[in-house]
Amino acid sequence: MSKPTVSPGSNVRNYFNNEEDFRMRKVFLALGIISLSLLAISPCWSSGQQPGPAAVEEPTEPSEINVLLMASATGTGLNDMLADFESKNPMVNVKELTYAPAAGYDTKVELELAAGGGAYDVIWATGRSYSRWALSEWIVELGPIINDPKWTDAASFNFEDFLGGSLRFLDVDGKLYALPILNTTQVMFYRGDIFEKYGIPKPPDTWDELMEVAKKIHTPEVGAIGMRGSRVRGGVMWPFPQVLYGFGGRIVKDFPKDMHPVFDSPEAIKAAEYYAELLQKYGYKGTLSAKFPDVSLAMQQGKMAILIDGFPGVGPYEDPEKSTVAGKLRFHYVPGGPAGRWPAFGAHGLAITAGSQNKQAGWEFIKWTLSTERQLRAGLEKSEMALTRKSVLIHPDYIKKFNYADGELMRVLAEQFDKQVRSFYRPMTAEWGEVEDVTALAMSKVLAGEQDAASALREANKELYEIYKEAGYYKE
Repeated sequence: MSKPTVSPGSNVRNYFNNEEDFRMRKVFLALGIISLSLLAISPCWSSGQQPGPAAVEEPTEPSEINVLLMASATGTGLNDMLADFESKNPMVNVKELTYAPAAGYDTKVELELAAGGGAYDVIWATGRSYSRWALSEWIVELGPIINDPKWTDAASFNFEDFLGGSLRFLDVDGKLYALPILNTTQVMFYRGDIFEKYGIPKPPDTWDELMEVAKKIHTPEVGAIGMRGSRVRGGVMWPFPQVLYGFGGRIVKDFPKDMHPVFDSPEAIKAAEYYAELLQKYGYKGTLSAKFPDVSLAMQQGKMAILIDGFPGVGPYEDPEKSTVAGKLRFHYVPGGPAGRWPAFGAHGLAITAGSQNKQAGWEFIKWTLSTERQLRAGLEKSEMALTRKSVLIHPDYIKKFNYADGELMRVLAEQFDKQVRSFYRPMTAEWGEVEDVTALAMSKVLAGEQDAASALREANKELYEIYKEAGYYKE
């Protein structure tokens, strides 16, 4: 099977089809399910005059591909749907589809990619490590493949149907190396029955209000709050920046203009102290070291009254066969602080490894996985919500299925995506993996009571300075 020629000069050209843009915005806003910022018609990755992929050769025998995905609330049903893929692509056999645990996933993949990356053809590219993998040329640029009719039928692929916000998140220096499989933010899940029991008329709007509510409703049996506390990638540094930014803190001074770290500012220290007090005093048992699977299971088991985490996890919480809290949940925005609300935002993608010997077959798998038909099935049959195509999100069957709390979740998401999600959430440069390791370790020490916030964050800030200095952001 021929190997695509990856063009280093593909440029991003933003464009808007005014009539279509206007129509889609009206439809989404009328349904109240998504934001203006994510509904802008997707940027077009154009190869211009650069050469595209090599000519496609008709395969004479089936190709085998290996796929590596991160275990997540999205994509878990792919195994059950592979028969559909192989019936539509008889010359491609998915030899292995592996779900790796989120803990340690990035490290596992980086070791494989740095060694040549030939063991897997398609991988899940996490938002936190994606830019590093792209800039290291460990994954293939997709612009030339998307724009070459020999590889991609434009009409059936319908690139413009992807949410523009997710594509912009995956833009690396004007190039696209993955297509979005997951698009997410965090929301507040809270037990309406518990709030009613304690006479709390409305959910908290600020972090200070959340602390006061937590004091009232916390019990040893049902903790007031659940948030991630683990030091692993995708652990504490997924939710904590919402508190950090809300208190006026930052990781770097002015991303991306000034990359000097300020993780030890008075505001950052206050945020870390707040986070530790909230979880230490009022968190459910286990939250101080919790990863996503931990908080998800604890919510299903009724061990907490409030959870602040990614909205895609709602499916199992509202499944009466899996959850003791199904039908009891209400939904609200992420709280804000003196500097406002800073709800999390991120995307993950599917990418072709540079070492793959079956890139064409891998591309067919990506197209099928991210198609409207397959994503809609995932939503309806597997309760997946963090889907990435506009046509799926406005589908009547999708809207009907996810009408949680009489549409409250969708209304919260629409408002939060539209007015509260900021232009960036974490400084996602190629160094983010190292940065997350350092900051998460500092926060885990604070949460465990091993070190006070001021000293832990000062030590972390010194390490961050060296990381960014070595990367060439400054020379002093």
